[in-house]
Amino acid sequence: MREGSNQSRWTRRTAAVGGAALKRARARPAPSGLATVSGSSAPSLGTSNWFEKSCPAGKHAIGAGGAVVGASNSEVILEDLRIQQNSVVVAGAEDNGFAGTWWLDATAICADPLPGEQRVVDDSAYSSAVVQSVVATCPPGTRVHGWAARSSAATAR
Repeated sequence: MREGSNQSRWTRRTAAVGGAALKRARARPAPSGLATVSGSSAPSLGTSNWFEKSCPAGKHAIGAGGAVVGASNSEVILEDLRIQQNSVVVAGAEDNGFAGTWWLDATAICADPLPGEQRVVDDSAYSSAVVQSVVATCPPGTRVHGWAARSSAATAR
């Protein structure tokens, strides 16, 4: 970043493929009351574990992060990373009887309630298919601000 530049705003130029015009984008100011809070679950005493990290009073969760700590991807699966209204939930499940100790980390990105904030949730059809997908569409005139995902089967990969 150049000296004296405004760090809350940036410009990015991208040459588009296929002859499209040069595109210019500017970051919007951070939401008011922005705060990031993190925490860790207690060590897992069984084959699954979950942890919820709440936002400070009066704030809404607008972003999420989560991780399994103490085990590899093939030993414990992060099966839930969900943004609630005022918190973030993470969950993990052992795959094939992991014998070690593991826990979950969660981060909630919180802010004052956003003007016009809406939550859109959709589920895929129940199926035994190996690959599934679902699309939750924003109402007209709105945009995605954050997202989360969840697998409801402990054997999901």
